[in-house]
Amino acid sequence: MTQNINMSEKLNKIKFFLFIFLFFSTNISSVELDLLCTQNTSGFSNHIYPRDLIVRINSDTNQINIGGLSISVQNLEVSESNIKWSNAKKENMFGENEHGLSSGLLGRFSGILSLEFLKISSNAKSNLNYQCENFKIKNRKF
Repeated sequence: MTQNINMSEKLNKIKFFLFIFLFFSTNISSVELDLLCTQNTSGFSNHIYPRDLIVRINSDTNQINIGGLSISVQNLEVSESNIKWSNAKKENMFGENEHGLSSGLLGRFSGILSLEFLKISSNAKSNLNYQCENFKIKNRKF
């Protein structure tokens, strides 16, 4: 009788620890970030790339929003030191029937976001680097 009680207690403890592990393991690896990213360029610049971006990264839905561009990625990798994705295809990224690929790397300690866009039809690449910080609505100037 006491062996059955001891076994029952052990099974309950195992169930409890398994539940705790499963509950916390799903929440530890998920990331949802809202970032304000700025590009520090001095002087006049010929290119039309935006100097300020609001970037939203959600690892639960594998969605990345860069300014007004929403990208669904299949291989979003979140580690302690960085967040990266590669070869995320977006239909009509550069206009009608102009498909593209995007890749990005966000350093979680440095705050530097490196973006690369590839226009598939012409094989043209654009590389952009931004300095990012957590975005809060109070950061607005007006």
